[in-house]
Amino acid sequence: MAKFFHYVSPNTDLLGWLIERVTGTPYANVLSDALWKPMGAGYDAYINVDRVCAPRAAGGLCMTLQDLIRFGRLHLPVGTDTSPIIVPGRWLQGMREDHDPVALDHGNTWDGSSFADFMPGWRYRDAWYVSPNGAYGGLGVFGQYLYVDPNTGVVIAKFSAQPRALDHQLNSATYRAFAAIGEFLTR
Repeated sequence: MAKFFHYVSPNTDLLGWLIERVTGTPYANVLSDALWKPMGAGYDAYINVDRVCAPRAAGGLCMTLQDLIRFGRLHLPVGTDTSPIIVPGRWLQGMREDHDPVALDHGNTWDGSSFADFMPGWRYRDAWYVSPNGAYGGLGVFGQYLYVDPNTGVVIAKFSAQPRALDHQLNSATYRAFAAIGEFLTR
């Protein structure tokens, strides 16, 4: 059993590779056909590639802030919003609520990770960081954020140019600010 949470980007890159192998279609085309077009993206997105021109599924998906918000809205519970249903509600509910109680009872692996300091009580599930109250988000290097709170229907996206790739104090303050904004907007 794992003793601590350790995010490893190549695991997500491997998922992109598996998508290509299983579908027989380039990752960018699958992303475009299954997500980008159906969600009604306003602009084309760009995908960073590595030195052998393989797409980076772990990061480097470049889009407008408006399209990041559109993507976030897909993750609200069905009926909360008018976005097309692309992400199954059952998957969203499982991502927010399902967890391994045995692992949590024995000291969630998250608690032994560097993320526990700035996101206490959170966990990592299905490529999302999930808060204790069920809000979740994505975090990109140098301050890229997506925050989705299904309880309030609030979606917040933020692009930044932080001087360091990962700044725990700033990330913590940002997620606390997002939660406060969500609470304020739903009063």
